[in-house]
Amino acid sequence: MIVLSVTAFDPGGLAAQSKAVSGRAVGEMNPSFPVLNVTGPHKGKLVCYVCESKGAPVVFAFFPQTGDETASLVKKLNELAQKQDLRVVAVIMAGQDSQPWLEKFAEENGITI
Repeated sequence: MIVLSVTAFDPGGLAAQSKAVSGRAVGEMNPSFPVLNVTGPHKGKLVCYVCESKGAPVVFAFFPQTGDETASLVKKLNELAQKQDLRVVAVIMAGQDSQPWLEKFAEENGITI
């Protein structure tokens, strides 16, 4: 869950003096990081999708663990990737202990991301 909090109190007019920025600037490269692929054509290999994308749009979705909520969101991301010309990488941060769950889930649900 993401919570956004905004306050109306602004001592000294700081909001007028600075502009909030979200994410990287257009054209700025993301730092690379390798992921162990559990599904897809690179199954069993370490791949850097930042390096491989070469500027194409990529969605990185990070999930703390496996489970029903993760499964539901990964299914929706898989559908989005199939409808759009978009690469989606779902990263399960629980580590390699989550690999059996992810392999079974992907096979049973036709997950291609």
